[in-house]
Amino acid sequence: MRSIFLFIKGLFHVAMKKPFFISHLITGRCNGRCPTCRWLSPQADVPIEQIIRFYEEAKGFGFYSTTLWGGEPLIRDDIAEMVIAIKRLGFRIGLITNGYLLLEKLEAIHPLDFLILSIDTVGTDLDHLRGLPGLYDRIIEALGSLKQKKIIINTVVSNYSYPGCLQVAELGRRFRRPVYYEYPIGKGLIDRTTAKEAFGKILKLKYLGYPISNSRAYLRSAMVGYFYYRCRAKDISITVGADGSITNCITGKKLGNVLREGLKPVIESDEYQKFVDSSHHCHRCTDSGAFESARIFSLDSMLNVGRLFISQQTIA
Repeated sequence: MRSIFLFIKGLFHVAMKKPFFISHLITGRCNGRCPTCRWLSPQADVPIEQIIRFYEEAKGFGFYSTTLWGGEPLIRDDIAEMVIAIKRLGFRIGLITNGYLLLEKLEAIHPLDFLILSIDTVGTDLDHLRGLPGLYDRIIEALGSLKQKKIIINTVVSNYSYPGCLQVAELGRRFRRPVYYEYPIGKGLIDRTTAKEAFGKILKLKYLGYPISNSRAYLRSAMVGYFYYRCRAKDISITVGADGSITNCITGKKLGNVLREGLKPVIESDEYQKFVDSSHHCHRCTDSGAFESARIFSLDSMLNVGRLFISQQTIA
């Protein structure tokens, strides 16, 4: 029942343009070395005390959902303490991971409402792509052990991962997990011919009943490499960087730091509000999150998002 309530509450927030979700990069450090990564940084992690104070303030502003990512969030020694503390504040909490440390960090995994597992291809190809020998075998072991945990598989389609990325759909079917395919963000990561071929095949797999949770509209857009929508992301979410900064994703300018200045002065500033307004005219992002959130009241997107909110463990 709580998941149904939160889904309906989320739709209300979308309609009212009241942000409720925090996308939080909690570290720039990572144990992998992916050629497509845009987030790797040697910068020291922010102390956990500052992060918890931020979430206490965010709760007072009506935020109630967050996803922790990086870098590799499980690389933080205090990740279990952080997850438990945020969960106790009443947040619905998820985490994005490459999966290498899953079974070593079960204390951090168990309180999560959901886990997003990044699997771009299969077998030793994934090990080579991430620079982590034995990674794929570790992921298979974790998927077998964490049967009661809601796990979503996320797969970036690129010149590095195609055609192996198509086999991730079979992995999703084997373990009864939803799969989201993503068009890569960044120039030169996929050519038009590969995109058309890859996403065309993914669309066919969806029609064949594989557990692919992207909308058909997103997959068709990915085939041609053109995504037309009016961005809603900043109406419903904020993105917090590893140092606590909030950045104008259109210009790259930093608009403030919620860990040093507090949340209120940053998101209530005129500069931030102008950024939110200008974002409504943007459709540069190619990820499914930006695309689907802009179409949340279309039937296919609503059903896909609703299924992920409401399902308790795995998909049918």
